[in-house]
Amino acid sequence: MRNRLIPLRAGFSPLLLLFTGIVLSFAIFAAPEDWPPVTDAERALKDCPAQPGAAAVCLSKVQISNHNDWTFKIFHRLKILTPAGKEYGTVEVPFSEVWQVKEIKARVVRPDGQVRPFTGEIFEKTLLQIGRLRRLVKTFALPDIDVGSIIDYRYEIKLDLKKAVSARSLRLERWKPEEGGVPRDSPRLALTVELWDFDSPLYTYQAKYIYVPYNKGRIAIGDKALRLAFVTQGLVWGPPTMNAGQVELEVEDIPAREKDEWMAPEEEGHMGVTFFLCDSSVANPADYWRLEGQNWRNTVDVFVETNDGIAEEGRTLIAGAPMPLDKLKALYERAQRIENLSYVRELSPARKKELKIKDNRSVADVLKRNAGLRSDITRTFVALARAAGFSAEVARVVSRDDKFFNENLLDLYGQFDTEVAIVKVDDREMFFDPATPFCPIGLVPWSCTDTTFIRTSGSPGKFYTMPLDAPQRSSIHREFALQLDGEGGLGGMASLTYTGQEALGLRLESLGADEAWIRKSLEEKMAALLPEGAKASLRKTGNMASSEDNLRVEYEIAIPHVATTAGDRMLLPAVPFRTRWRDSFRHARRKSSVYLPYPVSESDDVVVTLPDGMTVETAPAACLNERPFARHSLATTVEEGTSLRVRRELTIMKYRLPGYQYPALKSFFDQVRSGDDAQIVLGPKK
Repeated sequence: MRNRLIPLRAGFSPLLLLFTGIVLSFAIFAAPEDWPPVTDAERALKDCPAQPGAAAVCLSKVQISNHNDWTFKIFHRLKILTPAGKEYGTVEVPFSEVWQVKEIKARVVRPDGQVRPFTGEIFEKTLLQIGRLRRLVKTFALPDIDVGSIIDYRYEIKLDLKKAVSARSLRLERWKPEEGGVPRDSPRLALTVELWDFDSPLYTYQAKYIYVPYNKGRIAIGDKALRLAFVTQGLVWGPPTMNAGQVELEVEDIPAREKDEWMAPEEEGHMGVTFFLCDSSVANPADYWRLEGQNWRNTVDVFVETNDGIAEEGRTLIAGAPMPLDKLKALYERAQRIENLSYVRELSPARKKELKIKDNRSVADVLKRNAGLRSDITRTFVALARAAGFSAEVARVVSRDDKFFNENLLDLYGQFDTEVAIVKVDDREMFFDPATPFCPIGLVPWSCTDTTFIRTSGSPGKFYTMPLDAPQRSSIHREFALQLDGEGGLGGMASLTYTGQEALGLRLESLGADEAWIRKSLEEKMAALLPEGAKASLRKTGNMASSEDNLRVEYEIAIPHVATTAGDRMLLPAVPFRTRWRDSFRHARRKSSVYLPYPVSESDDVVVTLPDGMTVETAPAACLNERPFARHSLATTVEEGTSLRVRRELTIMKYRLPGYQYPALKSFFDQVRSGDDAQIVLGPKK
């Protein structure tokens, strides 16, 4: 990634092309019935030397984004290399309701040269519903796909500006609650306007990217002049160039980016270009972060300004609380009682107007209306804490669930997308997130740990790192009290206790759901832990809709035929349920790093009462497997000759490991599976 802003200037240096199809990129869209001719090199291609065994490859790709008429056009040419590659004959065109799909065309060029235009039906399905907005996909299946077939398809989508104006986000792949906190009265110093992402599961031989900026990239907002600039990530072909008012880049030999399980949101080797309009006062990233950071601070300072009413409420809330944490808890609970508009998914601008909900411009507004977005609630907690005598401030954090901080991407509110509170308690700083429903005091969601943040004190533009919770902060403890019958079945009670991130995640999944949905969801989660054919019936929950740290769920379970019979003996697995990572990390090799959400600790206490006349003949020896990144232990004991007890612990101490450490990680989990699968031999008493 470059360390400076790169303004775009005129000039073009064409690259040598291996295939000719891409040269005709404009003809692809100018003449709807024409396709670029298939070249001899494309017909002869039978494998991909750069990716041996590839099921398919992308021969060429053209992407054109035009911000003058708000259209997006794409052309793909694929070749099927193995029978597994036939799955690419099913094409999906993703879009949302703020985009209109204008045209989809496709064809198949068979190995014998016959051309089969697609004339079948195109289906539409909803992938995700967010209030009145939906994430959709157009999908169709091309016929007569064989090894050696070449697939061409193209489509055009156009932005519906009326819908786009009222949409919270044009990106609906992952729904996030609206944070707020963006200054209304001062223009942004940089605006992201276009992204080129080169990552694809297929090796790409040739690609051409074209971006036509609005008004040739020259924008004026009030007295501000904005210029078009870009930063690159992992680019090896040279920078984009401006040519006749449009930005162009031709690239070749883009490696495939296959997805692994537990993969980081932005992996090493990611390639792309980000374009933005940048204020002329910004000469480099350091300037941007200093100036935009100060703008954000000014907005926060105005919002949290304390008046006599706020001061009085702060003092009233802490009256009678003996210790600092008791006082903060009272303030925290008050903030969490504010109606959290960020989690109302149907809250369109029209609905806000109907409910007479106005945008808050101060803490006084929030307390008067008792409603606000996430940032409103966090800032209100900070103001109340200050009124109660605490040193408190606001921090804005990069949530790492979908990205990592990149200093060269000039998008403060897009990268730093979550606000939390910092309060000094007994000479140490603590972090709080009152704006996340049911979040226990002193906990912040995992995506806001071990990540970059800025704060309202210190030097503007300075970056800090959020602390990471210890594994014991987030845990699952499972207790099983089971009876083994003569047929090898287990039945009884299971009690699960969640803390920290484990409890918070479960609560947020159930946010806004009715009791029937919650019951069904919890029973399905428990059934997924048990062997096939087992049943789980929810008995009760404790603290599900609460900010208390512990969340408890109890079930009645039945597991038929979990033990196998061998004559007058039975073989019972030491761990008679499926553990969380049982099926993970089985692949022999891996290139990408392993990215688990957060350190976590899980423990199990399984007590099995034996049938009359049976006893434990042999039990596996206790095992202990310790690595720098994880620890696993398992111990089996016989109690009073009538029952056996299995205690198991697994702790993940490091949530991210580089790819070169994967063999050690796989070895660890292979040993975990071996220990969990150990057999206990039961026989008749003698």
